[in-house]
Amino acid sequence: MTGDATPDPISDAFADLDLAFKEQGASIAVIHNSQVRYHCMGNRSQDPNDPVTPQTLFGIGSLSKAFTSFCVAKLVGRGRIDWEAPLSTQGDFGVAFSDPVVTDRCTLVDLLCHRSGLAEDEEAIPLYPGNDYLVRLPHIPLGRPFRTEFQYNNTTYTVAGNVAAKVSEVASRSYADMVQEEILDPLHMGSTFTTQKRFLAALKDTRRPLDVALPSEDGETLPIESNIWCDAIAPAASIVSNAEDMIKWARELLSCATQKKEGNSVSKKDLLEEAQTKMLFRGHMATDWRMFAKYPEFGDTQYGLGWMTTTYRGRRCLVHLGGTTAFNSSIWLFPEDDLAVVSLSNEMAGWTTNIAGPVVADRILFPTAPVTPSYPDRVHEWAEARRKRKEDAGAAEPSHGKKATVDSANDTVRYTHRGFGTVCVTSSTLVLQNPGLDELRWTLCEKLPSTSTSPLSSEQALTTSFIAVQERPAPYSEGLHEMEVRFEDREGGGRTLSFEVPGVPGWTDFVMEEKKATAVSAVL
Repeated sequence: MTGDATPDPISDAFADLDLAFKEQGASIAVIHNSQVRYHCMGNRSQDPNDPVTPQTLFGIGSLSKAFTSFCVAKLVGRGRIDWEAPLSTQGDFGVAFSDPVVTDRCTLVDLLCHRSGLAEDEEAIPLYPGNDYLVRLPHIPLGRPFRTEFQYNNTTYTVAGNVAAKVSEVASRSYADMVQEEILDPLHMGSTFTTQKRFLAALKDTRRPLDVALPSEDGETLPIESNIWCDAIAPAASIVSNAEDMIKWARELLSCATQKKEGNSVSKKDLLEEAQTKMLFRGHMATDWRMFAKYPEFGDTQYGLGWMTTTYRGRRCLVHLGGTTAFNSSIWLFPEDDLAVVSLSNEMAGWTTNIAGPVVADRILFPTAPVTPSYPDRVHEWAEARRKRKEDAGAAEPSHGKKATVDSANDTVRYTHRGFGTVCVTSSTLVLQNPGLDELRWTLCEKLPSTSTSPLSSEQALTTSFIAVQERPAPYSEGLHEMEVRFEDREGGGRTLSFEVPGVPGWTDFVMEEKKATAVSAVL
């Protein structure tokens, strides 16, 4: 047989990803010109004989946001709700913010493109308050003025998703049922779960064994229940799916973006009008979104409604990344090129997941483009630099001193904030409690330079600061690993405990529930 082999750019891209792969496991799906290809790497668990398959289930994290915005778009198309009319004029949804102007004017677009003013909650005290979030929301301070700055936020998606469920035609329909009926059932996404609770319940059903990736972090397998916290923000992060189902979703999105309907389309019976599609995929808020702003292959990036809209090497690209406890995911759409790439990984530092779209696009769309230095190369350089900084930080001297303690060490003192929840202080441990979430725990340490070296009298008017060091950083609170906390006596008795929260201006005060203040001292 003579002649060169038929070029296969997708196989070449998969080979590139194999060379870059460093995670526990990953599942890649590509659709190009209606043809689907899969590529799996690594293992579902620490067992080297437990390979990932296209059916392997992963948490998809923030890729859930596009499901929420799509459901809202369908409801807007049916006239059930309006994109840009204030929510306060469209029904009694109970949505209120700490700023009455935002309460009066906030729209679905504001919520879905992250311009409400709520702090970027990856670096703030958790804004995931469970089922009582509407009670707490008016007491959470805004991080920026309304409509002035992009601040990625999961709470606003929780609000939007539950508003959509309320205005749907079926009375008392839950958010999870809305996604199931509006998207998953029509697309025959039978392996996808709308909530962690439903996923975990199915996992216990021995009649239907599930192909499941176990969450992995730094070579350690974490409990399969590690992402139950996502249900507190279900419209933003709770979906569990696999490559086979997600490529069906990607096919539908390509159809919507180009208005070409084929296959088992959600839009066949209930057309997602072109106007609604344009609302989803056009930019509404400028953003310097993390990695993309650093690489010249990408053009200006704006956030649409559940999507970042940008260009890659001049071609229109719609993209979103997702991450939960020890899971990482991405979806890349190139509508004009009939190309989509889905990548799912069971390791949070899943850099292969982040680069899958550009690697495939480079091979298919830009075969003659220079590959070095490229976006994938530099992402790995950035990842290695981040890993090195993490190692250096672990070896560096801490920015705090010796452990501190609270007098009356056998007593637990509770402090509350109407927006952020309850903090309990016992001895030198500080614990933040929120419904539906694991506790966040810190150890109180002496601030350097120390604010005090002797016991403090409760009769004094005082402010005493400590460094609170998180015992195990949670995935939704990485910005709170080490922060300043202070205790302050109040006139007339009592005490406040305050955090200086990244992304939120000023100090956030938790008020002591006890009438008598507990004195605070540093350990000598």
